[in-house]
Order: sequence, then structure tokens, then C-alpha cells
Amino acid sequence: MVLRHSGPDEIPRLAEVHIDPGVWLVVLAIAGLTTVALSLIAMRPARMNGLSLRGSTAGGDRQRARRSLVVVQVAFAVVLVGGAALLMRSIDRLRHVQPGFDQRNTVVLWLTLPPARYPDDSNVVRFTNRVLDRVALAPGVRDVGISSKVPLDPIGRAYTPIWADNDRTPTDALPPSEQLTTVTGGYFATLQIPLLAGRTFLPMGRQPQAEVIVDAAVAGRL
Repeated sequence: MVLRHSGPDEIPRLAEVHIDPGVWLVVLAIAGLTTVALSLIAMRPARMNGLSLRGSTAGGDRQRARRSLVVVQVAFAVVLVGGAALLMRSIDRLRHVQPGFDQRNTVVLWLTLPPARYPDDSNVVRFTNRVLDRVALAPGVRDVGISSKVPLDPIGRAYTPIWADNDRTPTDALPPSEQLTTVTGGYFATLQIPLLAGRTFLPMGRQPQAEVIVDAAVAGRL
């Protein structure tokens, strides 16, 4: 598609844009039925019976039908043009959105560790550290990090309630949940996510479990 090959890189998951075969079939069916219907109306023979076409009842009905079709076609054309204009405006706005990260020149690889080979957290930590060290030494690699979820992708989405020090939520209720992502310290540098305050995470195995990094919106609410 033209949009996929010539669109800006800032649009998330642009490479996945496609038209389903079912959509093509529906469009072709509607176009074919419309063509046949309009052809039958246009080729319908006029019954003169000694009267002029303009003055006959059949001719008047035919003229009204044609005018109605013209009105409908113009209405559809206006809707299509308006929809196309709104789409172009939305694309232009998307190009100027600052998502808070930079995915350019970034490669994502999904890994799933078999529980039989990595039965506990210590095995997972050792494997993860080896992966980070080896990938960091690869030619052309600037930063490397691990995350349970990448931005704008629903895969790996998880939520957890957060209690603040001054939380006044009743003991029998839960506070509002926030989206939780498990990451290593290099995740922020890899996606160029700025750290506004504090520090990033320590290497795995030395990072305290009770520490979290929150975004500005969560910090403001808490």
C-alpha cells in the first residue's frame, strides 16, 4: 500500500497496515451491483406511445429517478471527500505526536524461557545478564534493555494497585490500578525515555524489589 511504503516512521505499527481480502470482496460486490443497477436504469426503453418522453409519466419517473441518483452520488462523494480530509488531518497530527520514546533504529526480539530449564528466578537472572552482556558487545549496538512489554503494544499488559504513603483508601477497597511493566535499567536509554528525577534500575541481581519508577502522571496523582 502507498501509505505503508511512503508513510512517516513516526506512525506506530505502520508496517502492519493492510486490507483484508474480505474487504476487497465486499467493495467489488458493491461496485458490481451498483454498476448493474445504474446500467439497467439508464438502458430502460422509453414507451413513447405517441407522447413525447418529457411529457410521459414514464419519462417523468425516469427523470426523477436519475435526479435522485445524482443527488445520492453527490452526497456520497461529499462524505468520501470529508472522510479523506479528516484522515489526512489525523495522519498529520500523528506525525507531530511526541509519544515519550524514540523507536527509530530499534530492534525488538521476544523471548520465552522454558520453565523446565529455568525453574527459578536465579536461573532467569543469570540468563538475562548473559543476554544483555552479549548483545551489548554486538557491532553497532548502542544500548540494550529488557522489558515485559513494549510501548503501544497490548501484549504483556498488566495492572497493579499502588498505595501511596498518604493513601486514604478504605482497608476493604483497592486504590486505582496503574499499568505495570517490568524492565531493566537499560530500557530507558534504549528507547531514549528521559529520566526526570531519581535514578534508573541497578543490574539484575542487585536491584531491590521494592523500588519502582513511575511516570510524571502517576507521580502527580500520588
